[in-house]
Amino acid sequence: MVGRVHVIPSLSAVVDTGSEDDSSRQDILDGFSAIESQFGIHFRPSDVRRVFLTHSHLDHIGGLPLFDNPSVERCIHRNDYQMIAHPKDYFAFALEALKILFDRCGVPEEERPDLTKAFLGLGPRTVDYDVNCVFDSGDKIGDFTAIPTPGHTRGHSCFLLDDVLFTGDHVLSHTLAPVWPLLFGETLGYANYYKSLIRVRNLAEAGTVKTLLPSHEDAITEPIRRLDTIESSHNRRFGKIKKLAQPLIDEGIDPMPYAFQIGQKVYPAPDIFVAFFGFLDVGVRMEYLYL
Repeated sequence: MVGRVHVIPSLSAVVDTGSEDDSSRQDILDGFSAIESQFGIHFRPSDVRRVFLTHSHLDHIGGLPLFDNPSVERCIHRNDYQMIAHPKDYFAFALEALKILFDRCGVPEEERPDLTKAFLGLGPRTVDYDVNCVFDSGDKIGDFTAIPTPGHTRGHSCFLLDDVLFTGDHVLSHTLAPVWPLLFGETLGYANYYKSLIRVRNLAEAGTVKTLLPSHEDAITEPIRRLDTIESSHNRRFGKIKKLAQPLIDEGIDPMPYAFQIGQKVYPAPDIFVAFFGFLDVGVRMEYLYL
């Protein structure tokens, strides 16, 4: 998986910071050197004055220690701040929510330990990260405007700069970002995620946004076309789930307790990490359809 750190030397800013891995941090340092060698711009991590975090996942906040200048603003949405400030408390809450999701979706007891292990692979981390700029939706921060796009996390945000939108994990060029169930937070769930997609589409249709820069995968220079593809992909997935759930509905049976079984048919995956996100994807869609 390739993660991207977007660097704007003229504004002394970066968007997202990569992961905790040593290799990721070295790649970032090499990238700063490449900026100087390719463009003649001497700009180092110590020159950064603002770090914009699209959300609080480890592959986006893990490089924060590289930008340790005391005057740096490290900015994240209020709804994701708690995941950084109090990670153990958040994961304790999330584990309880996961148990409820297992019960709701009919996950067999023998499958739960591996799925829980895959979830715990997302954190909590041991390093404490300092975030000193907490914003709300629509806030203007220097030359950037924070655009609320919850769904992937409770406070996921895109950042608008001129006609460029830094989209984090909300809009990717090839894949669909995981959406978390409403059970994990009131701004999550498919309905909130879809509203976020509409928000980005409105910016693109108005001509306000012409380029999308995700934190994974490639730049998107035809945003409306990509958003059309994303919507079609989601509709296909919903169609598969509805088709598998329909016989249960015809018999007057609540399909939610069969979500895990349906997920195994939609996403047959031997890898437990992939299996977890397949289960999550079906769970969030059936939550939207049947609860």
